[in-house]
Amino acid sequence: MVFLEYPYFTIISFAQTTMFYTIFMVWNSPYSDPAKNRQVAVDQVTTMIVVYHVFCFTEWTDFTQKTIAGNSLIFIFGGQLMVFIAQICLAILRQILGKRRFRKIQLFFRKLRKQRRLS
Repeated sequence: MVFLEYPYFTIISFAQTTMFYTIFMVWNSPYSDPAKNRQVAVDQVTTMIVVYHVFCFTEWTDFTQKTIAGNSLIFIFGGQLMVFIAQICLAILRQILGKRRFRKIQLFFRKLRKQRRLS
């Protein structure tokens, strides 16, 4: 097994594969829904960031750097999780309230944000 004998090769090949897949997803936009295309692109970029953190858990780094990389990795996962939970909650609200009422609520909050920026 080549991948078990050379862990750096495995990490580098996974990073390259993720990068090429991200380029493909952004370039071709395979889904008809633009929101789905954006969601997949954000997911792939987050995966690339996580893959680059994996380099910090090799024997090239000391314990302090591994601790900092681990904390940063947890922060990135938490951020991605919060974005996806927000998307799911908005989709559920849109289905419950209906598109018209949801749009009115959305416009209300946009108007409120503009007022806060001006003041």
